Amino acid sequence: MVGYELGKTVTEHGSVARGVCITDGKGHLTGIDERTRIETYPGGIHYTEDGESWVDLAPETTVSMNFWGYTPSFLQELEARFPAFLDKALAENPIKGEFYLPLAVEQLIEEKKATVKVLTSPDKWYGVTYAADKPTVVAALRRMTDEGKYPDGLWK
Repeated sequence: MVGYELGKTVTEHGSVARGVCITDGKGHLTGIDERTRIETYPGGIHYTEDGESWVDLAPETTVSMNFWGYTPSFLQELEARFPAFLDKALAENPIKGEFYLPLAVEQLIEEKKATVKVLTSPDKWYGVTYAADKPTVVAALRRMTDEGKYPDGLWK
């Protein structure tokens, strides 16, 4: 898994969901805390689970952006686990049900069926979570193309 610094993955336009990575100090993932409402505020970055109490997160916190490298056995595990997830999601909240890959990975780690090496990236993550994010992403892609990091015409 490639992990990113939280502060380089958030938007100022609303909340985001991120898997907060827990490692063993040797670069191996031991767990992921899926936080579905992380927001920036004038003093930093925080998350809430209930919409009332907030917990600060350090900008350097390693988070998952679902940039994984999987083996075929992982896909077999997902296929086996998906029906139970779907039954539960359809019964509880069919509009918002989401099969979070980090949660499946965490289950496999807990079951001793998987190990995950966390590679960290110093780069900024660009994404369009909200329409207001688009100009920043377009400008970043233009800048990186001008710098030669991407070939001209790639985004057409």
